[in-house]
Amino acid sequence: MKDEIPILIIVFNRIEETKKLLDSLRILKPKKIYVACDGPRKNKLEEHEIVIKVRNLINTIDWDCKIIRKFSEENLGCKINIIEAIDWLFENEEKGIILEDDCIPNKSFIDFCEFGLEKYKNNENIMHINGSFYLDNFVEIPHSYYYSKISSCWGWATWKRAWSKLERNLIDYKKDSYSGKIFKYYNNNHKMTKWMESYFNDTLYSKSKVWSSYWAYTIMKYNSLCITPTKNLVENIGMNDAGNSNIVDSFKLYGNFKSKEMNSFIHQDNINYIPSYDNLHFDKIISITDPRINENLILRFYNTLRKKIRYLIKGYD
Repeated sequence: MKDEIPILIIVFNRIEETKKLLDSLRILKPKKIYVACDGPRKNKLEEHEIVIKVRNLINTIDWDCKIIRKFSEENLGCKINIIEAIDWLFENEEKGIILEDDCIPNKSFIDFCEFGLEKYKNNENIMHINGSFYLDNFVEIPHSYYYSKISSCWGWATWKRAWSKLERNLIDYKKDSYSGKIFKYYNNNHKMTKWMESYFNDTLYSKSKVWSSYWAYTIMKYNSLCITPTKNLVENIGMNDAGNSNIVDSFKLYGNFKSKEMNSFIHQDNINYIPSYDNLHFDKIISITDPRINENLILRFYNTLRKKIRYLIKGYD
């Protein structure tokens, strides 16, 4: 692995997952690792000891590696902690790889990130490098990667120049929704647009713990793309109830996707976005795994309207 690509690992209260992540990195031997760990929750006394054990696991790194730590004394919560951790990474670096504790990379993932980070370092049209691919059984894509408008944060990479644009309050979201900008960005796909807007609405009108909706909105706002490998390069081992605030049974399907190595990567001459790949991803994977898509539409409309009214009454608009 090239020395200049730092890795940020984000850990918290999952001992076994963190061990497996460190075991995978021991094979890859990265030269610089940033470690961010949230503080234990005050109302969970048993968590204090667990968090200490997780932090002590960092001391088991036994290869030549510079380790930079950011251990929070208080519990910031998933959303704030992850965003602040990535801010911290890019206060110090121009590019980086981000791995949460349940995302187990293979060697090809690191190689793919290095490949993409170098190729597109000055290309404002590309903001995100995915590590996940779930369409093996549905399509043959004749490239090492394709261009996508769906960002996955289960093992990914980006640049400081992209993260610096992060929209932290979705100030233009309502205007973009009403104007049809979001619908147009998502290929005039009504279902995909509603799916993403459900995340944006939760972020804006409720106390959602999801952080990645800010990043997905940012990529959309700047009409940018992700690059996605045509093999799955990261295995998610966190699809269980331990330490996971969002797990539902349908999400556990993602735990079935094992990682595969790629022998080589070939650059594409032009950026050619093909909507059918994203549409297939949505139809075959997202629509099955995400409970938002299957919930009662009338109830969803009612809840969204109620949140908007409450938002207006409180004077935040």
